[in-house]
Amino acid sequence: MNTKFEIIKHSGNLPFSIFLHESKRVYPMNWHKEIEILFVLKGSVRVKIRDSSYIVHQDNIILINSYEMHEITPLGDDIIILVFQLDPYFYQKYYQGFTEIVFHMNSTMLNKDSNTYNTIKENLVIMMWYRLNKENTYQIKLLKQSLALVELLLRNFKKTMINERNHNDRSQQRLISIIENINKNYNKKLTLSQIAEQEYISIHYLSKFFKNRVGIGFNKYLNLFRLNKSMNDLLNSNKMIIDIALEHGFSSVKAYTKLFKETYKETPSAFRKKYLSDISPKKKNTSVTFNSRTILHNYIQLLAKDFLSGNLNQVYYLTVNMLNRSIDTLKKENILQINTPSNGMDTILKNSLEAITNELNIDYIRFGNIFDKTINFMNEDKSLNWFYIDNLLELLINTGVRPFIKLSYNEKFYTLKQWNIIVETFINHCLEKFGIYQVSNWKLEISCESAYYDKFINLYNNVIKKLINNYKDLKIGILINLNKYFTAENVLDNYNFSKLDFITIEINDKYYWKNSKTINEIVEWLKSRHIHTYIYQNRTVNELYDTCFISNYFVYNHLHIYKSANLIVPLIDPMVNSKIFSGKDSLLTFNGLKKPLYNTYYLLDKVKGEIIDQGEYYIVVKNRDRYYILLYYYSQEIGNMFNYSKDLNYNSFSKKTSNSISTIVYVNLKLTEGDYKVRTYLLNQENGCIFSEWLNMGSPIEIDKEDMNFLKSKENMRISVNNIYTKDSLHLESSIRLNEVRLIEVIKK
Repeated sequence: MNTKFEIIKHSGNLPFSIFLHESKRVYPMNWHKEIEILFVLKGSVRVKIRDSSYIVHQDNIILINSYEMHEITPLGDDIIILVFQLDPYFYQKYYQGFTEIVFHMNSTMLNKDSNTYNTIKENLVIMMWYRLNKENTYQIKLLKQSLALVELLLRNFKKTMINERNHNDRSQQRLISIIENINKNYNKKLTLSQIAEQEYISIHYLSKFFKNRVGIGFNKYLNLFRLNKSMNDLLNSNKMIIDIALEHGFSSVKAYTKLFKETYKETPSAFRKKYLSDISPKKKNTSVTFNSRTILHNYIQLLAKDFLSGNLNQVYYLTVNMLNRSIDTLKKENILQINTPSNGMDTILKNSLEAITNELNIDYIRFGNIFDKTINFMNEDKSLNWFYIDNLLELLINTGVRPFIKLSYNEKFYTLKQWNIIVETFINHCLEKFGIYQVSNWKLEISCESAYYDKFINLYNNVIKKLINNYKDLKIGILINLNKYFTAENVLDNYNFSKLDFITIEINDKYYWKNSKTINEIVEWLKSRHIHTYIYQNRTVNELYDTCFISNYFVYNHLHIYKSANLIVPLIDPMVNSKIFSGKDSLLTFNGLKKPLYNTYYLLDKVKGEIIDQGEYYIVVKNRDRYYILLYYYSQEIGNMFNYSKDLNYNSFSKKTSNSISTIVYVNLKLTEGDYKVRTYLLNQENGCIFSEWLNMGSPIEIDKEDMNFLKSKENMRISVNNIYTKDSLHLESSIRLNEVRLIEVIKK
């Protein structure tokens, strides 16, 4: 009989292999030392074990003992099998005589009750889940599950000892003896003549016998076995390559390296380096189709509901045809807010603007208080001096950012007539100095410091209408500060804003969450009239805004709560007692360090273009030849904690969310055939969160230059890059925790 002995490669440094098999390929008669379990998840297969043949349909399970000749033939095209192959010699350490046991497990024979088989199936799908998702402790969990599975086999399916088999011929017994000898002594000097002497046969006969039964020569098999055994030390230890080679039976490091290059197409050192890098084989997603993942998840829901509820909050199976027409467009403006420096210039502001405009597409910088006496805009003789304001305007223009100027009226300092003259003088000065083309792209926001509705009505009727008529080419808008004296209903009931270019709405968190429905009605109402809407939220100070916990909250607000408006975000924290973190929702600390919110803003800046698909935890956008999949995790409970909890801080929030498990997202992208670059950005506590690093430093109040440089080195997110060829679809897998945001960028080469 023409049979082949198979060398099984185990999963990492585990004593078994587990995978999903989807091929239509027939596996002819072969055998191996591993015990093999087949769980048919979809379709049917014919399994021939020695002289017996079984049709194994979907949802059935069968076991093939070690050294049993078997053949697997798919019956149809759509086949998915969960395959588990365990090394009996490893488990021999925990159960004496394990390698001598024969198991009889075949659910098609119904020789056990269904609950027993369901327990085995549950164990297998849980193991497959761990294998695919590779959490930090996944190997420990897999080993624990494998021991539980072995215990189930021993308790329910142990039948006879191996020496009682009637079908083992002398030739196979001889080969088993040789293979077991290699298993025990592979790391020692082992020659064909030694084996021949032990088996009482000639070297020539043994050589021919081994090659006919195994398919490769004795020395080739021995060295491949040694190579396979060496992988654990290569990938999971700091041992030198020469030590690994000699400890696993190779005569020299040269012989080891030669075989390694023949097998893996690179040197052991290069393979180890690649393995440990961000795009290493260990960290790459296992090649499993979207269909298989979906079916596996369905079986987990059926067999292991308790496991599912305890190990993740949500699983998404997302199929997106990137060739479809867009359902909408995401094109938001980026507006940052600064406190106006008293002299119109500030070194940190200047450096920060120059740095961020190299990374972010900033449309506007919003600032106000330009008619404040601290700006020195009025000389002693009451003439107006715009020198310091001009410094700031020139800084913005030189960095490619347009000014968004808040022109505020305060009745404590000026009459309405005086203020109107100052505003028109300022606008005329800007037109003369910078020109109509430049100024017509600015935003001029008129506001009233008074919180009362009737005061604003007076300002609108007497000043704003006049300014709109006098400067028709300029972008003039108003600021509405919603509060109990000036409500959202006032806006909807009384205003016709048809001539305004924009409206800015300022609100605090408390007012928004009490009136969110009405505020959203205003935003949609303004959108229908083609009036740009900007939102600025005055948030209470909370150290959570310095952490990556704000990231998902901010993304959700950006894409859902304020989907038809543009958010105004503070650029730099105020300086409070030299503390590096002030609990403000700004992008940068007062001394210019990037906070997690900066990285969140950076990711959202990329996600612009045609919306191909959008859901509760994701958005998919196409922008020319690039595709962006933004993944985030948000729950209403988290939003409520941010908005209603007065005393919430980092420690209490961490405790409340410590049991939160990952949301798993499987993405199947339908694409045209070709090569693609896949770049992934990951923002979490370990990557791109200087607050976490500051806590690890002991939360110092003041930091020196070296501390500053260290924190600066921790500003950046983790970025990984893969180059992938696809014929028609791309399969991606990701897990998102509560404090994580992940952006996947797919670029057609």
